[in-house]
Amino acid sequence: MSTTKDLCIASCRKRAFTLIELLVVISIISILAAVLFPVFARARENARRASCLSNLKQTGLAAMMYVQDYDSRYPLAAYVNSDGNPNVPAPGPEWPAAHFSLSGPQGNDCPASGGHCMSFMDLLYPYTKSVQVFVCPSVRANKNAESYGYNQAINNQDVAYVYDNKQTAPTTKTRAPITQSTIQRPAEVILFMEANWGYSYYISAKNFRSNAVNPDRESWFVPHLGGGNIVYSDGHVKWQTLQTLVGQIGTDGGNHLCNISNPNDTYVFCSKAWNPYLP
Repeated sequence: MSTTKDLCIASCRKRAFTLIELLVVISIISILAAVLFPVFARARENARRASCLSNLKQTGLAAMMYVQDYDSRYPLAAYVNSDGNPNVPAPGPEWPAAHFSLSGPQGNDCPASGGHCMSFMDLLYPYTKSVQVFVCPSVRANKNAESYGYNQAINNQDVAYVYDNKQTAPTTKTRAPITQSTIQRPAEVILFMEANWGYSYYISAKNFRSNAVNPDRESWFVPHLGGGNIVYSDGHVKWQTLQTLVGQIGTDGGNHLCNISNPNDTYVFCSKAWNPYLP
């Protein structure tokens, strides 16, 4: 006859998981992880894309305020106060010039010998009051460089950009940026775009196309889920895919003029999205 103790031993014995059951649980967890991790990663990147879009929106609004204050003319790409002219103040430690170094396609173009080297970011800084608006949270290529580029067709940038006088009277060594009224289709022409390549003041249809189609450099221009944020000349911001941006650019220079210093130069492969003059 079984006692109460014997019955308890039989019924209260702890049952362990079998090896098969453990493998099934592990398999289910692995499947859930494989399904959910990409979703979480995409959600994080969407959040970064929204933050980046906000940065560019602030940059675009700053440019619109600058244009209103300076006779409808867009800011310079980059300049050097080589003679200590008080009309071009020396940058403080909180200004973009103290955080970002500017280099160009011909080497270290800025700073030049002597003086203070500044860029369009410094001209917009009094309106943004922040350096972080020039840095994309998804930046991968160069975390110490600015994240956004300025359309060469609007800022009229060339390697010679020494600027010794007040902002409305560039020297003969510097070509002035265009005015807002010059742009025929402000809602369609690119003003700023993502370009984490160290040449923020120098981005054209040609150098965008030649770099963005390179898999090793694609993330410089389209870091958000295969696309990038764009500020257009009227100040609005939009996310565009790489395919859309590249597809807007022609492959021959003859029908895509965009070099505003010399309309006969066709090397920049300009399209309507980059060319402020086309109706």
